[in-house]
Amino acid sequence: MSGGASCLALLGLAAGALGAGASAASPAPSVARSVAALDGHRAVPAPGDSSSLDAVSCAAPASCWAVGGYTRGPTDFNQVQRWNGRRWTLVPAPGRGNNEGDAGTALNDVTCVTPASCWAVGELGRRDGSEHNQALHWNGRRWSPVSVPDPSAGGTDPYAFSYLSAVSCAAPASCWAVGSSERGDSAPQLNQVLHWNGRRWSPVSVPQPGGRTALGLSELFGVSCPAPASCWAVGSSERGDSAPQLNQVLHWNGRRWSLVSVRTPSRFSELIGVSCPAPRSCWAVGAYLIIGDGSFNQLTALNLALHWNGRRWSRVATPDQDGTSQGSGNQLIGVGCTAPADCWAVGSSGNVFGRVAGIELNQALHWNGRKWSLVAVPDPGGATGFVAANVLIGVGCASAASCWAVGNLGPNGGNEALRWNGRRWSAG
Repeated sequence: MSGGASCLALLGLAAGALGAGASAASPAPSVARSVAALDGHRAVPAPGDSSSLDAVSCAAPASCWAVGGYTRGPTDFNQVQRWNGRRWTLVPAPGRGNNEGDAGTALNDVTCVTPASCWAVGELGRRDGSEHNQALHWNGRRWSPVSVPDPSAGGTDPYAFSYLSAVSCAAPASCWAVGSSERGDSAPQLNQVLHWNGRRWSPVSVPQPGGRTALGLSELFGVSCPAPASCWAVGSSERGDSAPQLNQVLHWNGRRWSLVSVRTPSRFSELIGVSCPAPRSCWAVGAYLIIGDGSFNQLTALNLALHWNGRRWSRVATPDQDGTSQGSGNQLIGVGCTAPADCWAVGSSGNVFGRVAGIELNQALHWNGRKWSLVAVPDPGGATGFVAANVLIGVGCASAASCWAVGNLGPNGGNEALRWNGRRWSAG
């Protein structure tokens, strides 16, 4: 989710450049932070000076793709890695930009309809400081760029941008990509939604709950399509600088996108990931803030999970790894489900506010059909020390006993990949 999409607006985190566990049938053990750093061992290659993996999709246990970005000197590159059942390998992919200024280049999401048909989307930064949509397609042999509409293109404002944050396909000829765009500092930031019909990507009109005034903001971070006539997109919106930041949920019914009412637990909240294992079973995850002293001096960030049961969205209780006392930090960023009673949500806890120093730990929650439980995961970036950093951003599962969670180990720490084998999470 990683550029424009890389920034989680609520917590101000860079989400892109994602021990003992429990089976789906047994309760999760208490979370113990005794897993040591990996002594420099990298189960997944980490190219460049810094890198991050932001999403992962598995068409089969021995066929997974992870995407993100990396930097080498002043230049940003797309990052694509492949899992063949034995190891992760860096795969050549088109797309390079320049990270001078605000523009960035990265792939924010990936989805595989079959092992020979995958899409990856993100943003492509140019040297003039502008940022534009990008989409790559895997045809079973190589990744190639595919032309996509760009609502920020054609303007003269150097601060114009467009990015795609997520993609989902119900069928090879029915895919949706979502994100946000802005035509410059004096323009609103708007939702954008693109549709793939098997031949080309086209823009589709969607609601803008943040409004169309200069200070309006509407952005979409996640999308999931359990059927061609049923898709959900999630994000956040606000109608001005002093307005609350609210959860946003849009639904596609086969004819049009419409805004669906959902509760927002505080004045500052956002939904970042969504996964629908069935048309009548969807999960949306994110975080919300509690402001302790009436200002942003004392913030508490808490996990957020909403469930769609076919009739309405309802909030469901989740544990908070860092606790719920003032100053605690918790966030859920990615979610993936193999069935209505088997879902994983990942993120981080601890120093989620990006303070100068502090420990940030991986966080993983499992849904067993009745409740969400914390499950222990390794922290390859360290679990003690002055600036230990671990952030899980995306999760993808080929089956209940085969999942990957990916992310990064801090601003300069490189890629992170954790594997679930049905019993526990391990590094690589």
